Amino acid sequence: MRHIGRSSIAAQDRDALVAALPEAEFEDALDVLASARMIKSAEELAWFERGAMLTDRVVAHLARHMRAGMTEQQLSGLIHEAAIGEGGWMRVEFIGATPMDAPEIIFPWQYPSIRRLQRGDVVLTELSVGWGMCSGQIQRPFAVGTRPTPEYQRLYDMAVECYERVFEVLKSGATDADFRAAAASVVERDGYKTLDVLLHGWGLQIEDPRLDVPSATIKRPQMPFTFKPGMLMVIQPNVVSPDGKRGLQVGNLVAIEEQGARSLQQYPMEFIRVE
Repeated sequence: MRHIGRSSIAAQDRDALVAALPEAEFEDALDVLASARMIKSAEELAWFERGAMLTDRVVAHLARHMRAGMTEQQLSGLIHEAAIGEGGWMRVEFIGATPMDAPEIIFPWQYPSIRRLQRGDVVLTELSVGWGMCSGQIQRPFAVGTRPTPEYQRLYDMAVECYERVFEVLKSGATDADFRAAAASVVERDGYKTLDVLLHGWGLQIEDPRLDVPSATIKRPQMPFTFKPGMLMVIQPNVVSPDGKRGLQVGNLVAIEEQGARSLQQYPMEFIRVE
């Protein structure tokens, strides 16, 4: 299936249309609508920038208030406090903690648990706060009460290098081949892989494309693609260790412009350390 979120209408509504218009022929025009949605107007971009700002504020709020002993559900409370308090709404809230020396997850939970944070945990996040229907997206890891372990620091460094190389090639006229060459040069070293899709379009829902490197753990159909000004993309390398036990993701929502990419997320790219 080419598109991520295909829309539909209720069967009874379709039947009512067919009955009311017996001479009409109905065609699927989703491709036309999806193509039109890919290029954002200046007004749309301004709304997405506001959503990105609110998303940054959520990360900053977590960085200030996250502490060992809190549950993941309490972290969810901090997220909503920062988002809704500023007039935003939560679109994506993935958050999960695991010990860095004996990890149990490589991607954050979609639903927060009652597990309490412990010194030596890594907290994995993927967050989107919306302004209207226009939201940002950011991925940052947190180290609780200590520095990242050498293994997690390596994952983080590789993810950041991959992000930066992809960011550098994303400009008007760049293709999926340009993206893949930039990304694969980093994440396919020494048996490392990726889990979550490395790059995807962004709008009112996840949009085309969904691009990965050949070593991606989850195989997705890859299609030819050319980047154009006005498109929004999420660059989000989710690097996984060769043994599959450790994973870490960083990322930002970016806009494609004539001269290159511009990050709508302004929170610093860092492995955030909390006490």
